[in-house]
Amino acid sequence: MEPALYLAGAVVDLLGDGARETHRVLRASPPPLSIPQYLALRRGMNRHETQEEA
Repeated sequence: MEPALYLAGAVVDLLGDGARETHRVLRASPPPLSIPQYLALRRGMNRHETQEEA
C-alpha cells in the first residue's frame, strides 16, 4: 500500500501548480526518444522470431 501512496504523492507534486514541476523536469532532462521512436522500439521488442526466421 505504501508504494501506491508514494506514487500518488509524486503525481500530485508533478501535476500541481499547473504542472510547473513537470515542465521543469522535462526541460532539465528531455526524453532520449520521441514517442514514435519509443513505440517503434517497443514494437520491435515484441516481435517473436524463431530460429528459422533469423
